[in-house]
Formats: sequence, structure tokens, C-alpha cells
Amino acid sequence: MRRLNPTQYFFLKFGIFIAVILLVDQLGGRLLHACFIREVTGEYAIANHIVYQAKEDLLILGSSRAAHHYNPEILGQSLTMKCYNGGRDGQGMIYYEAMLDLALERHTPRLLILDVNNRDLDNDPEKKDNLSCLLPYLSTSNSVDRFLLQKSSFELLKASMQTYRYNGQLFSIVQHTLFSKFSTPDIAGYRPLTGSMKEGSLPKKARAVQKEEMDAENIRSLENIIVNCRKNNIRLFVFISPRYSLDPTTTTVKKVREICKLMGIDFSDYTSNREFAHWQYFADASHLNNKGADLYSKTVASHILKSDVKDFFKSAKR
Repeated sequence: MRRLNPTQYFFLKFGIFIAVILLVDQLGGRLLHACFIREVTGEYAIANHIVYQAKEDLLILGSSRAAHHYNPEILGQSLTMKCYNGGRDGQGMIYYEAMLDLALERHTPRLLILDVNNRDLDNDPEKKDNLSCLLPYLSTSNSVDRFLLQKSSFELLKASMQTYRYNGQLFSIVQHTLFSKFSTPDIAGYRPLTGSMKEGSLPKKARAVQKEEMDAENIRSLENIIVNCRKNNIRLFVFISPRYSLDPTTTTVKKVREICKLMGIDFSDYTSNREFAHWQYFADASHLNNKGADLYSKTVASHILKSDVKDFFKSAKR
């Protein structure tokens, strides 16, 4: 056998090293994904239900305000259909579109409630950075690619490493698989907040208007959600849920109202609804507590029942 010179020997060792790294990455990624899809509590368990298991007729999407404001049991009983709440903390319009796209690959709901936050169309780098939570679904769908590119042009290149897709999730995977009994369970995705604000918490006057930079991608995501619902015969309701605040209407809310009106979508703004203007209904200024959420869920159900939803279902029989 011909003996290798030092340079050839170096490249041989380097090649073996790279091959071992890639093998460990592939095996590690597969192991992490197998554990990831078995999470039974936490935000990923809720997202996994939407992506892999959703069968409900009513789906709710939005940020933390959706997650804490819509009680699926109340909505389901009132509307006589099964309901699931897919709201997630710290997310924005692009995430909502991504989750609807992923859900539609396996199941088509009859009704979608989209809870829009009052700055969801603003250019917010933090919300785009939070799109990294979609990385594990690269193994599931190619449609995730375009959403991850909103986070960074290099995100897909980095995601070619399987273990990168679960970066920072090891503790969460262990917690929500092996030690799930120590986590607070959700109610079909709904995570009620307990406790309430103190009496007199309402500011004496409104805060100064915060400037928003309308983001074209966020606006496009909202329009895509509307178009996708129409294409799949899904009745869409867009809600702005209540706040305990005197702040003026944001540019986002005005723009969402304008788009919904232009595209013929049912839009309701409960931001300053007097029925909810009580500190007893809020855990903090932006989130209803369980008492407020139950009242709000009944109000939403009543609003939907008073709409033309029954006629829509008849005309949209599948």
C-alpha cells in the first residue's frame, strides 16, 4: 500500500473529522426531532398540535393575547364545534400565516379567529427573530423556508445543520417530555391567567402615540391569510381583543380595519369596549385574566352566532 505524504494524511484526517461531525449532527437532529414531536406541554406542544394533529373546526391564531383571551371550551360549546387555540407569546403576523399554512397541509378548519395585536404590522425585528421557533418544522414542510428567510438570509444555510434547528431547546424538550407533569397544562391551547390588576391601575391619561413603521411583509401576510381562507372556504373573523388602556388607536389597527373592509372580512375592535373596562378582568394592561377571558369568549361566540356564519357554512359545504 502506498504511504500517504503529510499533506494527504492531513486532508484524510480532516475529511474523516468532517464526516464524523455530519454523522453526529444527522443522528442528533433525528433524535431531537423524535423527542420534539412528543412534547405534551408548553408552546411547542400547542404548535405541534396545529401542525400534526389538528382536527378542530374552529382554529384561533394570534399572539399571547390570543393564547390568554379565547377559551375553546366556551367557544366550542356556544358554536357547537370543536375548537383549538394556537396563540403563541411574542409572535406576529408572519408566524400566524406560517401556522395557517402548516395546518392546511393536513386539515382545513371551517372557521378561523385571527386575534391581531395593536402593533402587528409594525416593523419589529424581535418578532422576526422569534420566527426561529419554526426551524423544527423544516423537517415537515418546504413551505417554512420563505418564512424563515424573513428572519435572516442565512437562516436556511445555518439550518442545514440538523441540530441547529433545535438550538437552545434541549431544556424545553426534556422539561415538556420527561417532566411534563410539573408544567401547567393548557386547555386545548388556551392558557388562562389568574389574578387581577389593582384597583386604580388605569393611567390618568393616554400615552403619547408611538410611531409605527408599516412592514410590507406583515401586511402581505395578513392579505395572504385572507386569500388562503377564501380559497379554502374558511370563514375568517378578525378581532382586536380588549386592553386596559386609554391609548389611542394605533396605525396597525387602522390599517387592519382598512384591509378587512377592502377585502370584505368581518373585523371587530374590542380594544376600548366599555363592557371590559374593569380592572377585575385584567391580569395586566394587555392581557385579560381567566374571568375576563371567559366573558370575552362568550361575547366573541355571540358575535359569530349573530353573523352570517350559518349561511356561509351552507354555501361552503365540502
